[in-house]
Amino acid sequence: MLYSVVRFQKAPPVPRFFKEGLTLDHFLLRAQVISLYRQIVRCTKGMDKSNAKEIIHWARADFERHRHETNIVM
Repeated sequence: MLYSVVRFQKAPPVPRFFKEGLTLDHFLLRAQVISLYRQIVRCTKGMDKSNAKEIIHWARADFERHRHETNIVM
């Protein structure tokens, strides 16, 4: 019989925001944000590469800038 060796490693640290858990509103908004980002990336498919790259870079920078925002105001 062959036995496999299982190595136990520590899991990566969980971000502080997730330790408290997401509220339903935060969870739904997160899904909308991810959907919006994917839609932006899809819209750049028909463009020339330099413009598409610039738009994706701009969108990602904008999303990263607001990454840790927790105040939901609609």
